[in-house]
Amino acid sequence: MPRPTDWGDLTKSVYFGHVALSSPSWSGTTHLMVEAILQSSGWDRGWSRLLQIAANSAAITERSFGVPEGVNTGRYGIGMVIDFFAFVGKRNGFPVDFTYPAVTNFVPASIGLINGARNPVDARKFIAFTLSNDGQKLLLDPRISRMPVVPYELLQGKVAAGYPKLPDGAAKSSLHFNAGLAQERIRLVTTMFDQSITFPIKELRAAAREIFAAESKLAGRDDADAAALIVQARQLAFSPVVSSEELQDPALQKIFFGRVEENNMTEAQRHDIMLLERRWNSRARAGYAEARMLAHRAVLRLGP
Repeated sequence: MPRPTDWGDLTKSVYFGHVALSSPSWSGTTHLMVEAILQSSGWDRGWSRLLQIAANSAAITERSFGVPEGVNTGRYGIGMVIDFFAFVGKRNGFPVDFTYPAVTNFVPASIGLINGARNPVDARKFIAFTLSNDGQKLLLDPRISRMPVVPYELLQGKVAAGYPKLPDGAAKSSLHFNAGLAQERIRLVTTMFDQSITFPIKELRAAAREIFAAESKLAGRDDADAAALIVQARQLAFSPVVSSEELQDPALQKIFFGRVEENNMTEAQRHDIMLLERRWNSRARAGYAEARMLAHRAVLRLGP
């Protein structure tokens, strides 16, 4: 397979059945990748890209580290992972590599002193050590493989050749990540992902398989009717269950954008969410079934 260099590459038919990713409802780092795609491409186009990537998936793993484990062992060809998962694998001898897409985000690991902690003196010493040159050197251990935040020249040659630098990677990304927006709509995004991707993944893959078969038969041929069927199939399979227009619905925003903790929801709110989940899941499955049918009609029309 060709080496992918950006998110859009993962939508290509050559990667069908080879991509692994987790669900954003199970993995915070996956949620950040999903948001990077949505924020850079816009809501409708971003969801279309996510649906196409997921359609190429070999697995939607239950754990985020199930993705790098699968790539390291050759079970999957490509995985959407946070960078240090790949660095750990590569530096421990697995035949893997990693690419930063043009659109990415960098999130610092945090350290702090809890107000009212019982041992603040030693806590401050630990924080000071962690941020010192000696503490930051430990991040370069192949079992950890994180990016230090101190200038690399202060780490006494401990940085391996080609090891990524945080300022360089952040400067190359074309995305100004809006963390507030990502947090505000996290419940909506994760719910949509599960109802339209995680749960009906077999139907999504089946639609994509038929679409790719039709496109392969159409290549180099002039058949406007078959081409129109494929366009319709793609539209049905790779459109979000909530469009950017529907996103403006005040009722939907009240349910998903209100900062209500799960434990504080009323029974009415839970009922509304359940109804929407069922509606989105049914809409997704129906769209995939019709897309598969239309693409199959195109295959039959094009013949052997």
